[in-house]
Amino acid sequence: MNPTQLLASGAVVVVGAWSALQYWRQGRKLSVFLVMNLTVAIVALLCWDSITTQLRAPLQAMWKSSGQHTSVDWDSDQQSYLSSTMLKQLEHRTEIVMQGDGLRASQWRDVPARRLTWQAPQGRDRIQLQAPSGIALGREFELLVQRPQWSSTTAKKTWSAQLLAENGQLLTQQSSEGSQLTLRWLPPVAERLELQLKVLDHDGRVIDSGPIPLEVKPLRPLQVSARFSAASFDVSSLRQLLQASEANLDWQTRMGQTVQHQLQARDAMAQTDLVLMDAGYWENASAPIRQQILQKVAQGSSLLILGANARQAHIWRESMGLELRPAASNASNQATNQEVAFEWMQASPRMETKRLVMVATPLQATPNPKWSNLPLPKVVKDDATSIVGRNWDQGRIVWIGVSDWHRYAISAPETLKQWWQALLDQSLAATQSENHLRVRETMPLVGERISLCLDREIESDAEIKALRDPTQTMYTFVASLDEVGQHCVSWRAQEAGWQSFSLMPNTAKVSQKVGQDSAQTNVDGSASEQNEIRRWIYVYPHQAWPTWQRELKREATLAYQNRIAGSVTTAPLEMPRWPLLVWMIVSSLMLWFFDTRRTEKRDW
Repeated sequence: MNPTQLLASGAVVVVGAWSALQYWRQGRKLSVFLVMNLTVAIVALLCWDSITTQLRAPLQAMWKSSGQHTSVDWDSDQQSYLSSTMLKQLEHRTEIVMQGDGLRASQWRDVPARRLTWQAPQGRDRIQLQAPSGIALGREFELLVQRPQWSSTTAKKTWSAQLLAENGQLLTQQSSEGSQLTLRWLPPVAERLELQLKVLDHDGRVIDSGPIPLEVKPLRPLQVSARFSAASFDVSSLRQLLQASEANLDWQTRMGQTVQHQLQARDAMAQTDLVLMDAGYWENASAPIRQQILQKVAQGSSLLILGANARQAHIWRESMGLELRPAASNASNQATNQEVAFEWMQASPRMETKRLVMVATPLQATPNPKWSNLPLPKVVKDDATSIVGRNWDQGRIVWIGVSDWHRYAISAPETLKQWWQALLDQSLAATQSENHLRVRETMPLVGERISLCLDREIESDAEIKALRDPTQTMYTFVASLDEVGQHCVSWRAQEAGWQSFSLMPNTAKVSQKVGQDSAQTNVDGSASEQNEIRRWIYVYPHQAWPTWQRELKREATLAYQNRIAGSVTTAPLEMPRWPLLVWMIVSSLMLWFFDTRRTEKRDW
């Protein structure tokens, strides 16, 4: 209680006591009672905050110990959304007792923090799907299908999954006796697809089926600068693979003392994505040339080194911290050709496994805190650590310690192509991330909130500022309250299927660029439209994939339960003021009424 409240309350008590004394002398006992009531009510109103602070904890303890009205029952199978009625019930409740599979993650974000009592129902089919929504042309589409409840069953029977095209044609299928299986398919052209997936039990009955969205994006031609100190079959094979992928090549190979094979780039390179060289070129290069290459890598390029002709280990240790050791030797102290095998899962309807056997280079890299093994996706088995990489400022350096891959250019060209694609993807991952945008929801649904987030903080001059949906409604990126350093926009889609959205750039920055590049462009109109970034998001129908939705709800509900446990913050029990105000008004009116009747001959 502050001094002002204390002084005001004291004054009210003094005035009330003097008034009660006067009425007592007149023998008006009922008026004395009314004056005392009015005095207590005014003092309580003046000190309301202090009184409620002192009484709230005991009242809440009594409320909780009574065992009534502390929890709210919620059947998520019957009511799968947070209604205004349910939200009002949760205001003064401390616990949610939930039945059913639970709510989705976007719905739990709207629920106040309450202790959750929930037990996942048993005996319901559930499916978990994991797949990228977009891939580049030439990359394999990989779909992981999991049945979480399968491990708890006793009868291990074979189940299967089929991936179908939009016209119903079978693309690939796979069977499994475990809890998961993987489907792989290589799209032939760049387009947006709505594939179909069927999950079948051991009797061939459909457990569930639904759409699988996939956007196959055109691959931007890779900008490659290559320098080699000697020709080889491996170098020739790699050049043919890059030319087949329509890469823009600036290629130079030394054929002799004064002879070079040179391939000019078909287009001017604004920025080099990939720098290719063999170890001999680096070892024979001068210090300024090495420094120039490393500066280019630091600015965002990737450097791939073919280590087959490496001879001087000290150069690599001094220039980039790479420790090299000689390969294994035999009893006669002669180096042996150590084989390195990669078992590769081939994308085909039968999901065949191909084996690529290569030869380790004479000098092998030793992993250290800066250099680590390069994990290749889709590799079933890799019995050596011959490929290592490290970050170099904004770029990346990769050492390839295997050779003789040219043998598969004829016997297994597709497998060799996929192996190199995976290796390049790992090498360029840090420098060629197309965007930092992601959809927060795993399965966006019609009518439910969808959030699109930037995985980086927006600076004052950032290009992306707003998003425009198909209805031409503008949404501005705002700082996320859930994740630090992220900015998101949220909306509710009204239609299912592929939705096109435009990311609007910063108008001021666009105006500056247009003024520098072209004085003839209309800054207010066409300039902004030319700098828009178009993105596509697939929105699922509300009835799609009930088994997958069931699994997503369980995961989100369990995450909410674990997050809230031990840190429950319930709304305090509010003490209303209106009864006190009614008490004051009634006491004042009665006192006024009796004062106006003083002329009557009654002893009040």
